[in-house]
This record gives sequence, C-alpha cells and structure tokens, in this order.
Amino acid sequence: MYPLDFKKIEKVDKIMTQKEFFNEYDKPKRLSRMDDPLGKIAKVIDWGNFFPYLSKIFQKEEHGMGGHPYWYYVLMFKIILMQSWYGISDDKIEYMINDHLSFQQFLGLIF
Repeated sequence: MYPLDFKKIEKVDKIMTQKEFFNEYDKPKRLSRMDDPLGKIAKVIDWGNFFPYLSKIFQKEEHGMGGHPYWYYVLMFKIILMQSWYGISDDKIEYMINDHLSFQQFLGLIF
C-alpha cells in the first residue's frame, strides 16, 4: 500500500478549482450573477413587443422562393442598440458578438 501524499492531493484540488473557474458550461450562469448591464436590460424589456413595429418598418414584398431569408427583426434591432451603446462599427460587431459571452446572452443566442 502506498502512503498518502497530501501535497499531491492539495495540488489536484487546486487544479480542479481552477478548471471549475474556467468551465465553459457555467459561464452563462456566473455572468448572470455578476453585475451585467446587458443582462439587466434583457430582464426588464419585453423584446417581443417590438416585433410588430419592426416588421412594419422593414416590411418587404414577397418575391417567391429564393434569395436570402429575412433576418429576425428583434435580433437585428438589439444588435443596432449594442452598436450604439458601445460604439461598435458594422465591421466589428460580428467579432464582438462571437467574442463576448454577454453579447451572445443579450441577443438570445445562448441561455
């Protein structure tokens, strides 16, 4: 039987704690517990109320099958708001959405 090496056990515990800190699956939950301004806005505003108005503004004629599908109007509206709030250009917004977990949560791309 091997004697227990408590230093190795402490090292393993420390590594597990660090892995838990960087766990991808827990990030959205941790972010929602933090002071996330986009999360607060998303909880207060019912974004579904904007859809009828946005669909009237961006109403397009039906041209049959083909062409690009319509973008979800509320999603695009939220992206425009984020660009305005954070001063992000059209060229950079796609990168920022892919890079920032808070942006993804605000847009409803992850839960």
